[in-house]
Amino acid sequence: MYIQSILIPCVALFLLDFVCADTIQQTRFMVTKGHKLSQGTQLKRINSTNISLALCASICTSECGSATFSVRHKTCITFRDKFYNFSMIWTQDPDWLVLFRDEAIQYGGWTLVFRAQNHINVSMYHTWTNNGQHDDNPLTSSSLNGCYRLDNLGGCKKHFRSSILDSWTAVKKVKLSVYVNGSEVNYIEFQGASTSRETWFKQALISNSSWSNIMTDSSVNYFSLQGYAQGGHARRFIIFGGHGTCSLETTYFLAVDQASDDCLENWKVPAGSYPIFIASRAKGMIQISLRDYALADVMAVFVKF
Repeated sequence: MYIQSILIPCVALFLLDFVCADTIQQTRFMVTKGHKLSQGTQLKRINSTNISLALCASICTSECGSATFSVRHKTCITFRDKFYNFSMIWTQDPDWLVLFRDEAIQYGGWTLVFRAQNHINVSMYHTWTNNGQHDDNPLTSSSLNGCYRLDNLGGCKKHFRSSILDSWTAVKKVKLSVYVNGSEVNYIEFQGASTSRETWFKQALISNSSWSNIMTDSSVNYFSLQGYAQGGHARRFIIFGGHGTCSLETTYFLAVDQASDDCLENWKVPAGSYPIFIASRAKGMIQISLRDYALADVMAVFVKF
């Protein structure tokens, strides 16, 4: 996938009955060649011999989330939806381009700072702590139609890491969510004030959760982002109760961050690729060996400022 950026000047499109606002002068758009967007909420469709890439981007004003453009077909289509929204469909087409603003990835007012993909054999914790890996400065993911979405469409083969993780300032709230087939199955919201990238993940900071018992559950003994990596284990973002014997271990959530774990066979969790996200399907902690868990596709971390 070829990706470039363009700085769009302010252009008056009188033939297209549109006057460009001054605010667009410093808008930077990213452009990907060989793809077409469809299915979203369409704002404008312009067929004109006068249309160009710059003019198409100029038409994509504040209410526009993304656009698709073809020189061959002399067509520009703008959409209300962001390119990563579930409503958008990407198709490969050499005659088309996709345009989108170089800005933070947001879902419902939350800014995405980390997205971990299951079974890609890349350590999520190493990515989390990898200072300088910025997949949003500019947006340069190798699988744009997958690595910014919260479903499994697009075949994402990397973990998304925002530059915000290296400049954790003025964060008011943090949210951890896990997704199965594009649906959020569990979440935890935390108070983020006066925290750092490594200190927000604490039971005492929980403000809301889909697990109704978790805020006051005294049976939680281990609540750790770093988790532990020793012996036959590499477990991260762990929320554990009983610990030590595979058949008796209890959890709300954990991420297995290597290809094997001494307990996977006992838990009936397929081994061989990682990371693996195990989330309780109950309102409280589960005994993992009893298999009342969901194996999630994606784990994401969001912030609010």
